Amino acid sequence: MRMAASSSQQWEYGQENLPSNSNRVAAVIFDKDGTLLDDSQSNRLWAEGVARHACSTVSELCREKGIPEPDVSLLTAEIYSDIQYNAATGKPVASGVLASRPWGEIYLAVAQVAQRHLPADLTGAIDSHRVQQWTESLDIHAHQPPLCDLSRLQADMEDLGLACAICTADSRRALEAQVAQHALTGLGGVTVAACDGLWPKPDVRVGRHLTQALNVGADDTVCVVGDSLADLELAHNINGVAIAVLSDPAKRDILMPRAHVMVKSVAQVPAVLRWLRQHPPSTVQ
Repeated sequence: MRMAASSSQQWEYGQENLPSNSNRVAAVIFDKDGTLLDDSQSNRLWAEGVARHACSTVSELCREKGIPEPDVSLLTAEIYSDIQYNAATGKPVASGVLASRPWGEIYLAVAQVAQRHLPADLTGAIDSHRVQQWTESLDIHAHQPPLCDLSRLQADMEDLGLACAICTADSRRALEAQVAQHALTGLGGVTVAACDGLWPKPDVRVGRHLTQALNVGADDTVCVVGDSLADLELAHNINGVAIAVLSDPAKRDILMPRAHVMVKSVAQVPAVLRWLRQHPPSTVQ
């Protein structure tokens, strides 16, 4: 059931009914990119940089074999198509591969496109590990400013007595570097990265791992905050509260059907949580 927005609040309800214990949120799981940190420029830099690496590497391998080099514009277009990146806007397609899948899957998609432009005897010359090396050479995470006052957000979470975690499709190396850079220890007391050998969002097993690590009681629930369907589905899979962050307004119609609450900025999340504590779901649905 769709619930109406309140004029006195800086958020609105999505189309999903709140879980029965939504006034007992004991912990919050934050997404990182697009939720806490602005990834709009880093996505563009990554897509363009990796495409350049792919074109250069494929061309070099072809020259070594004495065969014609690929059409660089065609190879670039194929990479963008397979990872669902819109070069005209400089943004990933909403809920597409680049926007929502773990980095391992994205690296594989790029490698598979590059391999299609190489002869059979060079099978495996470009793999996910090589694409990851290209990524690490780009230093894209230096171009991810905070999307709100993160120190204030952390103080609010502490004031609410909430345990916090960060669950991201990014690498462990990037996650730890950004936790240190932005002093995110208050939000990332527990962290899960794509390369940790666990399960990608929205797998219920990663949700259970996090709720256990956060010591969430049987009668309490968890709030998952993010800007992708994977984040919202994770919340549903663990019977939690799904808060959609509309850092990209274009995602509104995609996220609304699976959101309990929608906010324009992650900075509004503490106010939502305070409201939920004071209002059992039966009083707002």
